[in-house]
Amino acid sequence: MPALSEEERAEAFKLYEQIASWWSLDQKHGNLSEDSWISLPRSYITPAGQESVFPELYYWDSYFIVRGLLAHDEVMMARDQIDNLLDLVARFGFVPNGNRTFYLTRSQPPLLTAMVREYYTYTKNRKWLKEAFEWMVRELAYWLDGPHLPHGTLARWFDRGDRELSAELASEAESGWDFTARFSGDARRFYAVDLNAILYGMMTDLSLLAKELGRGKEALQYRQQAHDFLTQLNRVLWDSAHGEYRDWNFEDQVFSPVSSLASFYPLWTYAASKDWAAKLLAHLGEFSRNCGLVATDRVYPSPHPTLNFVQWGDPIVWAPLQLITAEGLTKYGFMAYAREIIHTYLRLILSRYRQTGKLYEKYHGDTGLEDVPQERYPNSAFHGWTAGVFAVFAKEALSL
Repeated sequence: MPALSEEERAEAFKLYEQIASWWSLDQKHGNLSEDSWISLPRSYITPAGQESVFPELYYWDSYFIVRGLLAHDEVMMARDQIDNLLDLVARFGFVPNGNRTFYLTRSQPPLLTAMVREYYTYTKNRKWLKEAFEWMVRELAYWLDGPHLPHGTLARWFDRGDRELSAELASEAESGWDFTARFSGDARRFYAVDLNAILYGMMTDLSLLAKELGRGKEALQYRQQAHDFLTQLNRVLWDSAHGEYRDWNFEDQVFSPVSSLASFYPLWTYAASKDWAAKLLAHLGEFSRNCGLVATDRVYPSPHPTLNFVQWGDPIVWAPLQLITAEGLTKYGFMAYAREIIHTYLRLILSRYRQTGKLYEKYHGDTGLEDVPQERYPNSAFHGWTAGVFAVFAKEALSL
C-alpha cells in the first residue's frame, strides 16, 4: 500500500488535532449515586468518551486511551486514568472489568503494567513508579493464583460468578473478546494465547521496572519467572502443524479450531523466536481485508446458543488488534507490514470521519462501513480506543 499522500497527511493531522481537543471533554468527573457504583479518586475517560452510553471506566480500553493521551502529551490525564486502576488493585486485589460492583467477579486483559511502563518511559517519574510497583506485583499474583491457573502452569480466562451471564459467557467476557468462537463456547477450558503472552509481558515489565528502581534482586527474580513461564507458553501454545500460536483446550488436549489475531500477541510482548515470528507473518494475509485486519481468518459459527453472531471475528475490524499486531511486527523488524496496517487503519478512519463526522467502535473489514453485523448492542459513535489508536498511528506516520 502506498504511503499517505500530502492531502491524506494533512487530513490525518487535522483529525489528530481534533482528537486532542476531545480528551478533556471526554473526562468524567465525580461519582454516580447508583448502588452498583464503585467510586474512583480521580477523573477518568470512558471507552466511548462523550459519545458513550456507558459511564464506567473499563479496564483494557484504558490502555489504548492512555496510549492516545500520551500521543497528545496529556500526561496528567494519562496518570489519572492509571491511578484509578492502581486504586482498584489496592482495594480489590485486581482491576475489575469496570468500576461497578457487578463487575467484581472478573477482570479484563491485564494491561496495567504495560500502562505503567508506557507512562514511566514518557515521564521517568521514579517516585510515582515506586508507589505503583507494589500494586502491579499484587495484580500479577491475582492472575497466577486460584482459578485462573487451573494446573499451576498457564492461565485461562475465568469469571467467579456473574449473576446475569452464564459462566461460559462471563468468562469469555473477561477476555475482552465478548464474544468469539475461539473457545468453542467455554473459555474456562482453554489456555488463552493473548492472556499468557500478556502475563509474560507483565513479568518482563516488572523485571525492567524493578531494575529502574534499583531492586536488582527482584529484577532477577522476575526475569527468571518470565523465562520459566515463556518455556511453558511456547511448549503448549505453539501449533507446529499450522505454524502459529493457538488457544489450547487443556481438557480435550487439542488446539482451538479457530485461527485468530490473538496469535500475534506473543510478538507484541516479544515472546516468540525470530523463526516463529516469520512463520506467523506468513499468516497475516489471512486476516487482511480491504479496510484492515479482522479478528479471525474467516467467519466461524457462533458456539453460543444465545448468539447468532460473534463480533470478535471476521468481518470486524477492531482498533486494539490493529495496534497490537502492528507493534508486534515492528518489534521483529517487519516494518513494511506494520506500516501497511497503520496506513490502512488511518485511511479507514479518515474515510468514515469524512462521511459521518464521527468515529465508531468497529468497522466492516470489506466495506469499511460502520454498518456491521450486530451481536448484543448497536455500533454507536465512539471515541475511546478508536481515537487512541488513531492518535498513536498518526503520530507515527506523520513523525510528530
